[in-house]
Amino acid sequence: MSSIQGMNNSINNNRKLKGERRKLYDKDRKYSGIYGKMHDHKKMSSYEFDVFKREQSEKRKIDRKRQIMIRVFIVIITIAIVALVLNSWQLINVDFFRFQEAH
Repeated sequence: MSSIQGMNNSINNNRKLKGERRKLYDKDRKYSGIYGKMHDHKKMSSYEFDVFKREQSEKRKIDRKRQIMIRVFIVIITIAIVALVLNSWQLINVDFFRFQEAH
């Protein structure tokens, strides 16, 4: 009987240590650190917001052009490397990669 009572005491003590369970999106949760609630204190007029949107649009256009140029550059380099490797293995015969000897 004492072993059963010891198990029950152990289970009760474990329940007390676990604490109270909360739902993942509990409304009463306290936020701390960098994951706290965000408060936006900056107010913009409609004109400032239009200027802000235009600036963001320009930044996105510049970033998009930059990404396209990087991808094109990578594709060109990849094609050149593949052509050089195939030419060195003599799987393709391209005169462009051969140096002409002086006569």
